[in-house]
Parts: sequence; structure tokens; C-alpha cells
Amino acid sequence: MNGYMMIGIVIMIIVLSIGMSIIKRNLFQSLYLSLNNENYEYFFNKVDSHIARALLPIYTREIMRLNAYMKTKEAQTVTEQFNKMMKMHLNQYQLVDLLTKAFSYYAINKDQKKCARIIKKMEETMDDAQCQKYRMYYEIVFEASIKYLEEIKQSLLIHRGKKRGYFEYLLAKSYLSKHDKESYEKYIQLAAEDYKTNVEQLETRIQIM
Repeated sequence: MNGYMMIGIVIMIIVLSIGMSIIKRNLFQSLYLSLNNENYEYFFNKVDSHIARALLPIYTREIMRLNAYMKTKEAQTVTEQFNKMMKMHLNQYQLVDLLTKAFSYYAINKDQKKCARIIKKMEETMDDAQCQKYRMYYEIVFEASIKYLEEIKQSLLIHRGKKRGYFEYLLAKSYLSKHDKESYEKYIQLAAEDYKTNVEQLETRIQIM
């Protein structure tokens, strides 16, 4: 094999590599956009296509599938997909991503039992600092804990926007557990304002931070 042929082969490999990268990027973007636009028929056809299976890592495809089920509010399908993914060989980043995503979904849907099981798994696999914010949410919202009152008040002093709104929401829930209706109504309204929504919609907009 002469030098010109070797150079030609190298160039061909580089071109193919660039081409595959572009196809992979475009495929991911089309799946992402179809999810955002709620074009689920296109999404499920595309995510199960031969090219998606060939180019996208299995975790990428399955977490996007889970996102789709969460958006379509198919509770049983979400649980089946979550259980399926928990049996996969996940690295630490993937496991944390999956657990936190599932916890947020079940928290919004007020499923205390599933949230409790996920908290236990978090405590086994995540460091305490990562786990604490989910534990705090769980204890305040599901167990009516008021032990975080002073900590949350301090957090209000340093945060703005949605993050402040999140702590206002937790503070409101804490006051509700104390049967302090006036303080509850004050902070739940402030939380809704920081989330740029109304009190009725706030529960579905809360993001654990």
C-alpha cells in the first residue's frame, strides 16, 4: 500500500466519522424537538428505528422514552419503564439522573410510597449532600415535618427567582403543618408569583432544587 492510498483511506475514515457525528446529532435533535412539541407518534417511531438503535446509546434512548411517558402521564407505563431502567447497568451519573427524575415525577403525582422507596435507593447510592434536598422535600410534603423551618427561612435570604419560590413553597407547606393558615397563604402566594403561575397550578410546576 503506497502513501497516497494510505492518505486516501485516512481521509475517507475522517469524512465517514464526521458524517456519522452529524447524523447522530441531527437524530438526537429531531427526537428532542418531537418530545418538546408533543409529537409522540413521530418520537416513538424514531426512537425505535434501526438508525436510533445503531447510533444512540441505550441509556439515551431509554431516558428519552421515560421522559415521553412522563409527559403523556401514563403512570403505569412510567413505572414499568423506570423499573426496566433500574435493571440496566448504569454508571453513577446515569443512576443519579434516573432516581432524581423519577422522584420528581412521583412527588408531583403525590405517590408517597414510590418516593419513599426512591429515597432509600438514593441513600444507598448518592452522597448525603445530594440526597438531602430530596429527603427534606419528602419529610416536609409527605410527613408534615416542621424541623426545617429556620433553615428554609435562611435560604430565602440568599436566593431569587424560582429557587426562592421553591423554598417559599416548602415554607408554606411547613406552616400548613403548623396549622398557621395565614403564613401558609402568604408564602404559597409568593411561591406562585416567583414561579410565574397561580396557586392552583403551582404543585405541577415545582422543581426540587
